[in-house]
Amino acid sequence: MQMKRGGGTFPHNHSNGLLRKCFEGNNYYEEKLNHGRKCFIFFSGNGIFFPNDYETAETTLIKNNRYEWQNIAQNDLIRHQAGKIIFLRDVYKQWYITGINSEIDSIVKLFYFLREKTKGYEIITAGNSAGGYMAVLMGVLLSAKLVLNFSGQYVINPDKLDDGYYFIKKYQQDEIYSQFFDIRPFIEKNPAVLIMFFYPGKSDQDLQQNEFTKGIKNIFRFSFNTDKHGASMHGMDMPCVIGTEPNILQNLCGIFSGKIIDPNLFSLNLYWLHTLEYFRARAFISAHMKS
Repeated sequence: MQMKRGGGTFPHNHSNGLLRKCFEGNNYYEEKLNHGRKCFIFFSGNGIFFPNDYETAETTLIKNNRYEWQNIAQNDLIRHQAGKIIFLRDVYKQWYITGINSEIDSIVKLFYFLREKTKGYEIITAGNSAGGYMAVLMGVLLSAKLVLNFSGQYVINPDKLDDGYYFIKKYQQDEIYSQFFDIRPFIEKNPAVLIMFFYPGKSDQDLQQNEFTKGIKNIFRFSFNTDKHGASMHGMDMPCVIGTEPNILQNLCGIFSGKIIDPNLFSLNLYWLHTLEYFRARAFISAHMKS
């Protein structure tokens, strides 16, 4: 299935004056909260604005200065653990192949930038679709504690994209850029990084990405009962998932292993495991106080 965008009157490249202007900006911002040692990094996906027209792009990127995950990151389950929160976006909407701005204009430069920003922190990365792709790639390169991939890609096939994906086509034969079109080798080089993969179990493109990574043991899979790309659990559950310790998510994955997940059952089991963990912690503290 070909992913279509079309160049049309709104090209996703430097010839677009509005996007070029946005590309000259930062396209990231960070909050320093000093509530812990965790740094949460949220990557916006290719759906950062839609439809692809000047009015929508200007409203989203300039007037509202929007980043995906902003609302979810306001939840206390995340903020009370965070020493720092970083939001990033790719205004050209092409899997960050040109980085995030005119100075950090490649994936390699983005890695060095984030490595400096996250020194001394435990790293948690999250993103949806193209943002999920980048959450995985940066997560394994930065040796993150946890990666949360919502419907993100592992393999980008330029032959399945139309000419609206200008930079992907442009760098298809470039060894430096195209090495990131398939991120499975990077995952396999850092098997200690835990990747939670939440995807719609009835979406052809997501099922294909799941097949691409069969056999990679540090990817824990959650297949949800929907066919809509980017959809998985209830939105109200996302802050809890993002703020959850990896061992609880691994246990949750075991409960649903090999199953198509009903979002309501996912919610019940998620909060049941949290409650169980809470009482275990209370019992542990009580036992040690008595001793």
